[in-house]
Amino acid sequence: MKALTFLIELTEPLLATQPHSGEANSRTSFDYIPGSMIRGALIRAYQRKGNPVDPGDVACRPLFFDGTVRFLNAYPAHPSSSEAQLIRMLPRPKSWFREKDAGNDTPVVDYAGGPGSLDKPKPAAGTYCRISGGEVDFTTPERHVTVHNASDDRNAKRQGDSQMFRYDAIAAGERFVGVIISETEAALQTLQELLELQFFLLGGSHSSGYGRVDISQISLIPDWHEFEPAASAKSGIRLTLLSDAILRDPGSAQTTSSLKQALDLARDPDREFVGTVLIGGFNRKWGLHLPQEWALQAGSVFCFPAGAIPDKRLETMVHEGVGERRLDGFGRVAVNWHGTDQYRETELPQIIPKSSPTLSGIGKKLAGTMAQRLLRQRLEQQLTDVVINYEGAFRSLPSRSQLSRVRVAARHALQSLDLTRITLHLSSLKGAKFDWLNSRVRNRISNSYEPLYEWVQRHANPASGDFLTVFSLTAGLPDLAGISGEITPELEAEYRARLIDGVMKLALEELKRKEGSDEG
Repeated sequence: MKALTFLIELTEPLLATQPHSGEANSRTSFDYIPGSMIRGALIRAYQRKGNPVDPGDVACRPLFFDGTVRFLNAYPAHPSSSEAQLIRMLPRPKSWFREKDAGNDTPVVDYAGGPGSLDKPKPAAGTYCRISGGEVDFTTPERHVTVHNASDDRNAKRQGDSQMFRYDAIAAGERFVGVIISETEAALQTLQELLELQFFLLGGSHSSGYGRVDISQISLIPDWHEFEPAASAKSGIRLTLLSDAILRDPGSAQTTSSLKQALDLARDPDREFVGTVLIGGFNRKWGLHLPQEWALQAGSVFCFPAGAIPDKRLETMVHEGVGERRLDGFGRVAVNWHGTDQYRETELPQIIPKSSPTLSGIGKKLAGTMAQRLLRQRLEQQLTDVVINYEGAFRSLPSRSQLSRVRVAARHALQSLDLTRITLHLSSLKGAKFDWLNSRVRNRISNSYEPLYEWVQRHANPASGDFLTVFSLTAGLPDLAGISGEITPELEAEYRARLIDGVMKLALEELKRKEGSDEG
């Protein structure tokens, strides 16, 4: 079949949300990029070029709606991928097991060939794999977990007014191989022109720093194969799902896990290794969620004796897929992809970093400005999270007037970007200094209490060197084209002053509530 392959590199975390995330206020991403998400992004690109998006349009329908073109899931790119050849890793078969508590040097045993000899079998590690003869590589995409705080009033961060939620996304920097297949080369050429726009936003929460991706290494391949059959396959048929499959019983019209019923096969499999997953979706045009349905999970394996399914039928299943929503990459099938009883795990090669692009003087200035904006965006998010974490972290607070005076000093410091305004105020304290030394605040890092006086002094002193730790920037500063944002003295003074002002405001509100309850 003809295919359009391309490399997707995440420049921001990606939130391809699962319907079964658990907590209603949290979102957990799939560890791949769904084909439906790629199709939706290309539909928007097609529309931006002034083309009508209408299922009845003779030009648009074969591209996106009638199944002539199918958008497969984008799976992790193997590190050895090059501009000459992109290698797309595939979901690990669920029939693969390894001895429990054993290291990576022990063999991976395929139970699809029959009962294995392991004493305590456990599923092999790694979500995706690449088979090369009797060897296999595994990988699992890195994750990016962030806690967010939302409220109607951005200045009110307290119980009852604010809501904490968590995003568990695919980490920035991960690379995936996308594939679009069709028998019509003209359709793929049209989509190639859209992909060459290179810049896309995928998934959710674009305004919160999620979903930006770069597209590169676009190739039109006239004879593309999704997998290579095992050269030494044993007798028999092993069907492996390369993507989730929605199968329906023709009699009851309900989703089913039975291949025999859904595909009208002559018999049930001899052995099967099956997982199920809840599948949903979202229609942006109507702003509605798609109905959620149970599906067989990618990696599920079904074993049949030789001749149980005609060769022509097997060719059709591999070529066309099985079940519903094949337009969006569901129902992809491999036949005898893994055919040996044991595999030896090899170490996954390291990705060679791309060389930084050479920018002109104007380009460097623009990249530096954008990197600085990304840094400020990160600091704004972290400032909110840091301040809210001090709620309920105080003991024996000073008087309201003393807290308010430090807030005034912090605002003066913010205006002048001179933190000595705060330290001079604290050093000028006389009788009230004992109250400050007697007050306590919980240290977020060590989880122990320290004098509030020392806490303010430390955060008002750039020489303490804890700025990156406090604002969770130790992993590195945002960068663009190899140019990183810069923590300037003015930027540090601004956010240190705002941090002190925000925590003092939180302490003042807590003291007001306490005094109000005492009077009551």
